[in-house]
Amino acid sequence: MATGIGTAKMILCGEHAVVYGEPAISVPFTQAIVTTNVETSTKTKFSSAFFTGYLENMPDFLAGIKALVVDVLNEIGKGESVSIHVTSGVPIGRGLGSSAAVATSIARGLYKYFNQELGSKKLLAIVNAAEKIAHGNASGVDAITVVSEKPVWYERDRKLEIMHFPKKITFVVADTGVPSETRDAVKDVQILYKENQAEIGKIIHQLGDISRE
Repeated sequence: MATGIGTAKMILCGEHAVVYGEPAISVPFTQAIVTTNVETSTKTKFSSAFFTGYLENMPDFLAGIKALVVDVLNEIGKGESVSIHVTSGVPIGRGLGSSAAVATSIARGLYKYFNQELGSKKLLAIVNAAEKIAHGNASGVDAITVVSEKPVWYERDRKLEIMHFPKKITFVVADTGVPSETRDAVKDVQILYKENQAEIGKIIHQLGDISRE
């Protein structure tokens, strides 16, 4: 058996605005962990709190994860079938990067199972591909924070900047218990932007200014 780990993330400011080129500040949330165990199987199957069954029967909302598994197995799987069991301590629909954390843990678990090296650049590409399927117009900030496990200043099409805080900062994270679908939220903002680019563009820039401040 091989085990892969992924951790959550929190965007302090710039969420949604980051999709439109504005900066965001994101930090790893290492107390929330996803663990993936990979074992030998006669047929590739997947097990989690949301779906248990054969890979081919995975529901649409797990399309990004399904594509990740298929791509990795095609690349390094040597024709073998595996059993993938995901245990997540990251609540979904809370903006904590659960899909990126799951993708990271699965990729790490699979590469470890097949005794293959997995560099951060390759891992980031794998997670970003899964995120684009899961969320549509994904900014990439979830993937880079989860993969790097460091606080980041993120702007699209600019070099990533790792942030260093001069002193310890304590965050209190509260869960409302109310999930919100990231893909739908991103799409809603996109519709607003297309309908009134001048006005919504101004608001998005103001969100970017909060990050700069």
